[in-house]
Amino acid sequence: MKEQSKSPSEEKTHMLGISNNMDRLDATVVGFFKGKSDLFDEYMVAANEMRGTFKFMHTFDPEVAKSFKMETETVALFQPEIFWSPYENKTYALHKKSATYKEIIQFVKRNSVPLVGQRTKQNNFKFTDRPMIVVYYDVNYEHQYVKDTQFIRKKVLEVAKDFVGSNLKFVIANEEEFEEEIKALGFEDSGEDVNVGCFTEKQKFRMKVTDEFESEDLKQFVEDLRTGKVRPYMKSLPVPKKQEGPVKKIVANNYDEEVHRVKKDAVMFFYAPWCGHCKEFDPVYKKVKFDLPISMLL
Repeated sequence: MKEQSKSPSEEKTHMLGISNNMDRLDATVVGFFKGKSDLFDEYMVAANEMRGTFKFMHTFDPEVAKSFKMETETVALFQPEIFWSPYENKTYALHKKSATYKEIIQFVKRNSVPLVGQRTKQNNFKFTDRPMIVVYYDVNYEHQYVKDTQFIRKKVLEVAKDFVGSNLKFVIANEEEFEEEIKALGFEDSGEDVNVGCFTEKQKFRMKVTDEFESEDLKQFVEDLRTGKVRPYMKSLPVPKKQEGPVKKIVANNYDEEVHRVKKDAVMFFYAPWCGHCKEFDPVYKKVKFDLPISMLL
Protein backbone atom coordinates (compact mmCIF):
# COMPACT_ATOMS: atom_id res chain seq x y z
CA MET A 1 0.00 0.00 0.00
CA LYS A 2 2.88 2.33 0.79
CA GLU A 3 4.35 1.85 -2.70
CA GLN A 4 0.95 2.43 -4.30
CA SER A 5 0.69 5.81 -2.57
CA LYS A 6 3.91 7.03 -4.20
CA SER A 7 4.09 8.68 -7.61
CA PRO A 8 4.58 6.04 -10.34
CA SER A 9 7.38 8.18 -11.82
CA GLU A 10 10.17 9.97 -9.96
CA GLU A 11 10.86 13.58 -10.89
CA LYS A 12 14.54 14.40 -11.45
CA THR A 13 16.08 17.86 -11.77
CA HIS A 14 19.62 16.89 -12.78
CA MET A 15 21.20 14.64 -15.37
CA LEU A 16 22.98 12.61 -12.68
CA GLY A 17 19.68 12.11 -10.89
CA ILE A 18 18.57 10.11 -13.91
CA SER A 19 21.81 8.40 -14.97
CA ASN A 20 22.69 7.30 -11.43
CA ASN A 21 19.26 5.81 -10.83
CA MET A 22 18.77 3.78 -13.98
CA ASP A 23 18.03 0.09 -13.55
CA ARG A 24 21.22 -1.89 -14.25
CA LEU A 25 19.29 -5.10 -15.02
CA ASP A 26 16.27 -3.92 -16.99
CA ALA A 27 15.01 -1.08 -19.16
CA THR A 28 14.43 2.36 -17.67
CA VAL A 29 11.76 4.76 -18.99
CA VAL A 30 12.30 8.52 -18.82
CA GLY A 31 9.93 11.27 -19.85
CA PHE A 32 11.34 14.66 -20.92
CA PHE A 33 8.68 17.38 -20.71
CA LYS A 34 8.33 21.15 -20.95
CA GLY A 35 5.75 21.10 -18.19
CA LYS A 36 2.61 19.25 -17.16
CA SER A 37 1.47 18.77 -20.73
CA ASP A 38 -1.07 16.34 -22.18
CA LEU A 39 1.78 13.93 -22.97
CA PHE A 40 2.95 14.15 -19.36
CA ASP A 41 -0.54 13.25 -18.14
CA GLU A 42 -0.68 10.23 -20.47
CA TYR A 43 2.83 9.26 -19.39
CA MET A 44 1.83 9.24 -15.74
CA VAL A 45 -1.18 7.04 -16.49
CA ALA A 46 1.08 4.61 -18.38
CA ALA A 47 3.60 4.63 -15.53
CA ASN A 48 0.83 3.86 -13.07
CA GLU A 49 -0.49 1.04 -15.25
CA MET A 50 3.00 -0.49 -15.40
CA ARG A 51 3.88 0.21 -11.78
CA GLY A 52 6.31 -2.35 -10.43
CA THR A 53 7.43 -3.61 -13.85
CA PHE A 54 9.87 -0.90 -14.96
CA LYS A 55 11.57 2.11 -13.42
CA PHE A 56 9.95 5.38 -14.53
CA MET A 57 11.48 8.84 -14.14
CA HIS A 58 10.74 12.27 -15.63
CA THR A 59 12.09 15.80 -15.79
CA PHE A 60 10.78 19.24 -16.74
CA ASP A 61 14.25 20.71 -17.25
CA PRO A 62 15.15 21.24 -20.94
CA GLU A 63 18.86 21.26 -20.04
CA VAL A 64 18.56 17.73 -18.65
CA ALA A 65 16.85 16.66 -21.87
CA LYS A 66 19.65 18.27 -23.86
CA SER A 67 22.28 16.38 -21.84
CA PHE A 68 20.68 13.12 -23.03
CA LYS A 69 20.38 14.50 -26.58
CA MET A 70 16.61 14.36 -26.29
CA GLU A 71 13.95 16.86 -27.28
CA THR A 72 11.34 17.91 -24.75
CA GLU A 73 7.97 16.17 -25.04
CA THR A 74 9.71 12.84 -25.60
CA VAL A 75 9.39 9.49 -23.88
CA ALA A 76 12.64 7.53 -23.97
CA LEU A 77 13.56 3.97 -23.07
CA PHE A 78 17.14 3.15 -22.05
CA GLN A 79 18.49 -0.38 -22.16
CA PRO A 80 20.92 -1.32 -19.35
CA GLU A 81 24.58 -1.49 -20.35
CA ILE A 82 24.77 -5.26 -19.77
CA PHE A 83 22.48 -5.79 -22.76
CA TRP A 84 24.12 -3.39 -25.20
CA SER A 85 25.24 -4.88 -28.50
CA PRO A 86 26.29 -3.62 -31.94
CA TYR A 87 23.13 -5.11 -33.45
CA GLU A 88 20.44 -3.04 -31.69
CA ASN A 89 19.69 0.38 -30.28
CA LYS A 90 20.74 1.33 -26.78
CA THR A 91 17.98 3.95 -26.58
CA TYR A 92 14.51 4.28 -28.10
CA ALA A 93 12.47 7.46 -28.30
CA LEU A 94 8.77 8.19 -28.75
CA HIS A 95 8.35 11.71 -30.16
CA LYS A 96 4.60 11.66 -30.75
CA LYS A 97 3.25 14.55 -28.63
CA SER A 98 -0.32 13.27 -28.92
CA ALA A 99 0.56 9.72 -27.81
CA THR A 100 -1.98 8.08 -25.52
CA TYR A 101 -1.07 6.07 -22.44
CA LYS A 102 -1.86 2.88 -24.38
CA GLU A 103 0.60 3.87 -27.11
CA ILE A 104 3.23 4.61 -24.46
CA ILE A 105 2.68 1.20 -22.87
CA GLN A 106 3.03 -0.49 -26.26
CA PHE A 107 6.18 1.51 -26.97
CA VAL A 108 7.71 0.35 -23.66
CA LYS A 109 6.72 -3.30 -24.09
CA ARG A 110 7.94 -3.43 -27.68
CA ASN A 111 11.36 -1.92 -27.01
CA SER A 112 12.13 -3.26 -23.53
CA VAL A 113 13.14 -6.69 -24.82
CA PRO A 114 16.78 -6.76 -25.99
CA LEU A 115 18.08 -9.10 -28.67
CA VAL A 116 19.28 -11.50 -25.96
CA GLY A 117 17.77 -10.55 -22.63
CA GLN A 118 17.54 -12.23 -19.28
CA ARG A 119 14.19 -13.88 -18.63
CA THR A 120 13.21 -14.08 -14.97
CA LYS A 121 10.05 -15.00 -13.09
CA GLN A 122 9.55 -11.29 -12.38
CA ASN A 123 9.86 -10.07 -15.98
CA ASN A 124 8.43 -13.14 -17.70
CA PHE A 125 5.44 -11.05 -18.84
CA LYS A 126 7.73 -9.41 -21.44
CA PHE A 127 8.69 -12.65 -23.13
CA THR A 128 5.43 -13.73 -24.74
CA ASP A 129 6.58 -14.06 -28.35
CA ARG A 130 7.01 -17.55 -29.75
CA PRO A 131 9.05 -19.38 -30.90
CA MET A 132 11.52 -18.61 -28.13
CA ILE A 133 14.99 -20.11 -27.66
CA VAL A 134 15.94 -20.32 -23.98
CA VAL A 135 19.57 -20.87 -22.96
CA TYR A 136 19.71 -22.11 -19.37
CA TYR A 137 22.83 -21.77 -17.25
CA ASP A 138 24.07 -20.10 -14.08
CA VAL A 139 22.94 -16.60 -15.13
CA ASN A 140 24.04 -14.18 -12.43
CA TYR A 141 24.53 -10.44 -12.90
CA GLU A 142 25.99 -9.74 -9.50
CA HIS A 143 29.22 -7.81 -10.15
CA GLN A 144 31.62 -10.71 -9.51
CA TYR A 145 29.75 -13.00 -11.93
CA VAL A 146 29.01 -10.60 -14.79
CA LYS A 147 32.02 -11.67 -16.88
CA ASP A 148 31.11 -15.37 -16.76
CA THR A 149 27.45 -14.66 -17.50
CA GLN A 150 28.30 -12.43 -20.46
CA PHE A 151 30.73 -15.02 -21.84
CA ILE A 152 27.85 -17.39 -22.63
CA ARG A 153 25.44 -14.61 -23.60
CA LYS A 154 27.86 -13.37 -26.25
CA LYS A 155 27.86 -16.83 -27.83
CA VAL A 156 24.07 -16.66 -28.03
CA LEU A 157 24.28 -13.13 -29.45
CA GLU A 158 26.43 -14.39 -32.32
CA VAL A 159 23.47 -16.46 -33.49
CA ALA A 160 20.70 -14.06 -32.52
CA LYS A 161 22.23 -11.23 -34.59
CA ASP A 162 21.06 -13.05 -37.74
CA PHE A 163 17.47 -12.89 -36.53
CA VAL A 164 17.05 -9.18 -35.82
CA GLY A 165 13.43 -8.35 -36.64
CA SER A 166 12.49 -12.03 -36.80
CA ASN A 167 9.69 -13.61 -34.80
CA LEU A 168 12.28 -16.01 -33.32
CA LYS A 169 13.39 -14.73 -29.91
CA PHE A 170 16.46 -15.57 -27.84
CA VAL A 171 16.73 -15.32 -24.05
CA ILE A 172 19.00 -16.51 -21.26
CA ALA A 173 17.61 -17.82 -17.97
CA ASN A 174 18.94 -19.04 -14.65
CA GLU A 175 18.67 -22.82 -14.52
CA GLU A 176 17.73 -22.87 -10.82
CA GLU A 177 15.05 -20.20 -11.17
CA PHE A 178 13.43 -22.19 -13.98
CA GLU A 179 13.98 -25.59 -12.46
CA GLU A 180 10.52 -26.78 -13.53
CA GLU A 181 11.34 -26.05 -17.19
CA ILE A 182 14.67 -27.86 -16.86
CA LYS A 183 12.75 -30.91 -15.63
CA ALA A 184 10.05 -30.54 -18.29
CA LEU A 185 12.80 -30.63 -20.95
CA GLY A 186 14.50 -33.63 -19.35
CA PHE A 187 17.71 -31.74 -18.51
CA GLU A 188 17.76 -32.43 -14.76
CA ASP A 189 20.46 -35.10 -15.20
CA SER A 190 22.27 -33.64 -18.23
CA GLY A 191 25.38 -32.88 -16.19
CA GLU A 192 26.26 -29.92 -18.44
CA ASP A 193 26.60 -26.24 -17.54
CA VAL A 194 24.48 -25.03 -20.47
CA ASN A 195 21.21 -26.50 -21.75
CA VAL A 196 19.00 -25.15 -24.52
CA GLY A 197 15.29 -25.47 -25.17
CA CYS A 198 12.83 -23.98 -27.62
CA PHE A 199 9.20 -23.20 -26.91
CA THR A 200 6.46 -22.69 -29.49
CA GLU A 201 2.81 -21.99 -28.70
CA LYS A 202 2.05 -25.68 -28.14
CA GLN A 203 5.30 -27.64 -28.20
CA LYS A 204 8.78 -27.70 -26.73
CA PHE A 205 12.07 -28.87 -28.24
CA ARG A 206 15.46 -29.54 -26.71
CA MET A 207 18.92 -29.15 -28.15
CA LYS A 208 21.22 -32.14 -27.95
CA VAL A 209 23.48 -31.77 -24.92
CA THR A 210 27.08 -30.82 -25.79
CA ASP A 211 30.24 -30.98 -23.70
CA GLU A 212 31.10 -27.35 -24.42
CA PHE A 213 28.41 -24.92 -25.57
CA GLU A 214 29.41 -23.01 -28.70
CA SER A 215 27.63 -20.63 -31.08
CA GLU A 216 27.86 -23.21 -33.86
CA ASP A 217 25.91 -25.72 -31.77
CA LEU A 218 23.09 -23.23 -31.28
CA LYS A 219 23.17 -22.19 -34.93
CA GLN A 220 22.79 -25.82 -36.03
CA PHE A 221 19.94 -26.36 -33.57
CA VAL A 222 18.06 -23.37 -35.00
CA GLU A 223 18.62 -24.66 -38.54
CA ASP A 224 17.42 -28.14 -37.58
CA LEU A 225 14.30 -26.61 -36.03
CA ARG A 226 13.66 -24.65 -39.21
CA THR A 227 13.95 -27.74 -41.41
CA GLY A 228 11.90 -29.97 -39.13
CA LYS A 229 14.76 -32.24 -38.10
CA VAL A 230 14.10 -31.81 -34.38
CA ARG A 231 11.13 -33.68 -32.96
CA PRO A 232 9.03 -32.16 -30.17
CA TYR A 233 10.21 -33.30 -26.75
CA MET A 234 7.95 -35.37 -24.54
CA LYS A 235 8.91 -37.30 -21.45
CA SER A 236 8.73 -40.94 -22.41
CA LEU A 237 9.34 -44.47 -21.26
CA PRO A 238 11.82 -46.36 -23.47
CA VAL A 239 10.40 -47.47 -26.82
CA PRO A 240 9.86 -51.24 -26.66
CA LYS A 241 12.56 -53.07 -28.62
CA LYS A 242 10.07 -55.77 -29.60
CA GLN A 243 6.29 -55.68 -29.87
CA GLU A 244 4.51 -58.99 -29.18
CA GLY A 245 0.90 -59.95 -29.82
CA PRO A 246 -1.93 -57.85 -31.27
CA VAL A 247 -1.62 -55.18 -28.59
CA LYS A 248 1.25 -52.75 -29.08
CA LYS A 249 2.79 -50.76 -26.28
CA ILE A 250 2.75 -47.05 -27.04
CA VAL A 251 4.98 -44.51 -25.29
CA ALA A 252 5.50 -40.81 -26.03
CA ASN A 253 8.46 -41.38 -28.33
CA ASN A 254 6.67 -43.82 -30.65
CA TYR A 255 3.14 -42.38 -30.49
CA ASP A 256 3.46 -40.36 -33.68
CA GLU A 257 5.06 -43.21 -35.61
CA GLU A 258 2.61 -45.89 -34.47
CA VAL A 259 -0.61 -43.84 -34.45
CA HIS A 260 -0.50 -40.72 -36.61
CA ARG A 261 1.70 -42.02 -39.44
CA VAL A 262 -0.11 -45.33 -39.86
CA LYS A 263 -3.20 -45.43 -42.08
CA LYS A 264 -5.16 -47.72 -39.78
CA ASP A 265 -7.87 -47.26 -37.23
CA ALA A 266 -6.80 -47.79 -33.66
CA VAL A 267 -8.28 -48.27 -30.22
CA MET A 268 -6.07 -47.04 -27.41
CA PHE A 269 -6.20 -47.94 -23.73
CA PHE A 270 -4.57 -45.26 -21.55
CA TYR A 271 -3.52 -46.64 -18.19
CA ALA A 272 -1.33 -45.99 -15.17
CA PRO A 273 0.65 -48.88 -13.62
CA TRP A 274 -0.46 -47.85 -10.11
CA CYS A 275 -4.18 -47.72 -10.98
CA GLY A 276 -6.20 -50.65 -9.60
CA HIS A 277 -8.98 -50.29 -12.19
CA CYS A 278 -6.38 -50.28 -14.98
CA LYS A 279 -4.80 -53.47 -13.67
CA GLU A 280 -8.21 -55.10 -13.49
CA PHE A 281 -9.16 -54.08 -17.02
CA ASP A 282 -5.80 -54.84 -18.69
CA PRO A 283 -6.26 -58.63 -19.19
CA VAL A 284 -9.84 -58.05 -20.37
CA TYR A 285 -8.68 -55.50 -22.95
CA LYS A 286 -6.05 -57.86 -24.31
CA LYS A 287 -8.64 -60.59 -24.87
CA VAL A 288 -11.18 -58.40 -26.64
CA LYS A 289 -12.13 -59.40 -30.18
CA PHE A 290 -13.52 -56.71 -32.45
CA ASP A 291 -15.93 -57.33 -35.30
CA LEU A 292 -15.14 -53.83 -36.55
CA PRO A 293 -12.42 -53.41 -39.23
CA ILE A 294 -9.88 -52.31 -36.66
CA SER A 295 -6.48 -53.85 -37.15
CA MET A 296 -4.55 -52.44 -34.24
CA LEU A 297 -4.97 -52.42 -30.48
CA LEU A 298 -2.80 -50.02 -28.50
